[in-house]
Amino acid sequence: MNDLFALDFDGVICNSADETAVSAWRAASQLWPTLAMPGSDAPDDIVEQFRTVRPYLEIGYQAIVMIRMLVEKAPINAFRDDLHQHVDQALRELGKNKDDLITLFGAVRDEWIRTDLPAWLDRHSFYPGVIDALRAALRQNKRLYILTTKQERFVAAIFNSQHLPFPTNLIWGLDRKVKKEVLLADLLKENDVRVHFVEDRLDTLLAVHHNPALQNVQLYFAPWGYGTPTECAQAEQHPDIHCLSIDRFTSWLKK
Repeated sequence: MNDLFALDFDGVICNSADETAVSAWRAASQLWPTLAMPGSDAPDDIVEQFRTVRPYLEIGYQAIVMIRMLVEKAPINAFRDDLHQHVDQALRELGKNKDDLITLFGAVRDEWIRTDLPAWLDRHSFYPGVIDALRAALRQNKRLYILTTKQERFVAAIFNSQHLPFPTNLIWGLDRKVKKEVLLADLLKENDVRVHFVEDRLDTLLAVHHNPALQNVQLYFAPWGYGTPTECAQAEQHPDIHCLSIDRFTSWLKK
């Protein structure tokens, strides 16, 4: 049986919290120009606060609303428990839908990349040893896929900045408009394959675990990502989720 590795991007390979905060700030300032947002870039304190609430972000466009919530000093439980309600309310107030915010978020990033690619790239960092491990895995022709809620062109640009020749057709992102469970089901259709799914969002792993069609997917939690201490503890106690260390993860890709 052949091993196939399906890897999340943000929180497993790349830490993009700061870039997400700045891009979301720029997008929010277009939607709410009177929202006490001086200047073109997010203040350092907003970026720092966003790092704290980043674990509750599911899809990138929600960060636009999260920035507004931070400016309005929403409590942490609003992000943890009620984010979807806040997003839905903002969409109703704006007369927009989520695709509108996705388009805006992508356009803001595209403009940043067009005008100052080095600054955009500089807002990203990589978890220790992961890029080298991916490079080694590609050299060994290991089967790798990226499953992400990020738009695919941005993942490709980030990989290109590291001179990592990751095939773009194996980056499955937000552009496909389907959940990761559907993408995993597609991977399982291949004959004689064992799928290993590495993700830092516990709710996503639990959704896969509860899907009978995905019972053969091996599940791995990445505690070095955006997960909360509570989620890390829950993952460690779950009988069907393997809690990886980053050293084990990188060694696993290299061997």
